[in-house]
Amino acid sequence: MHFVRGTLVAAITLLLVNLAYSAKAEGRTRVLCLSAYDDEFFYFAASVQKPNLVGRNVKIFSDPIADDAVAVFLQTEDSPQMTKRTDKSVELAVSAAGGSQLYRGTGAVPLKDYSDLLKGPGGIPIPFKYRTTTTGRLNAPGDAKTGYVVEMAIPWIEFGGPPKTGQRMKMNVVAFSAVQSSDGEVADLAAIAAAARAHGALTVVDATQAAGWLPLAAGRFDAVVVSGYKWLLSPRGTAYLSLSEALLDRDARHTQVG
Repeated sequence: MHFVRGTLVAAITLLLVNLAYSAKAEGRTRVLCLSAYDDEFFYFAASVQKPNLVGRNVKIFSDPIADDAVAVFLQTEDSPQMTKRTDKSVELAVSAAGGSQLYRGTGAVPLKDYSDLLKGPGGIPIPFKYRTTTTGRLNAPGDAKTGYVVEMAIPWIEFGGPPKTGQRMKMNVVAFSAVQSSDGEVADLAAIAAAARAHGALTVVDATQAAGWLPLAAGRFDAVVVSGYKWLLSPRGTAYLSLSEALLDRDARHTQVG
């Protein structure tokens, strides 16, 4: 999602991808997302139906993105094309197990505890809010009847105040795994690419579980990243990145490591 000139940029990485192919998932993985806002908070809710749910982070200020989780990224941006995080980047992630964390700034720095919350009028801390409801069992391989609902609220104070009249929002990045490592489910690559293209969104594909056995045309996506230790039988630490010409022209820098 993307606002122009000092407005809000939002990228919802996991959920919008699943929406793109949920109609063809034959009851396996389905996601429904809703959003709203008022003068105090941006609200987001997601209902996720997914087999083999994994979740071990149960506390606030933990590491929810290590689990099955919903992550929402918001950023103010003066340019119509966002290329990197700014000091007004905020990401809120909530695990299927109930853990949560808010990340800020160019380095996506996680909050340590309640003392890191920003203060509103009268010096009162303004917290983010969330709730998770789970159906079925977590960490039970083979359990197909599992799912969870996440509700979250990100305070506008994180961005200096609520949006102004006339500001616009749209999706700007769709990031997803070509193949799920937990159950082997293959994403509908064509449907996702078409849906993202129709909305002017970039596509970022994690092909770690796919490369080596699943034919995948990297040129159909803006970025494809692969960790080589699985089907490519490479040492851990080996990784590959493919970028589209459009993305290379936009912000890529040649980097050599090692």
